[in-house]
Amino acid sequence: MPNIKILTEAELRKTVPLDINVIDCIESAFSELASGKVIMPPILSMP
Repeated sequence: MPNIKILTEAELRKTVPLDINVIDCIESAFSELASGKVIMPPILSMP
């Protein structure tokens, strides 16, 4: 089993910088999904 490192909030903030444009894009996507403006394809699985 691989080792899993649990990051603290401070480590995560240092490692993954936040981009306000990305946050705005994600917020917009969730808003449109919630309002029904997004057509989601069905989940596909392969045997």
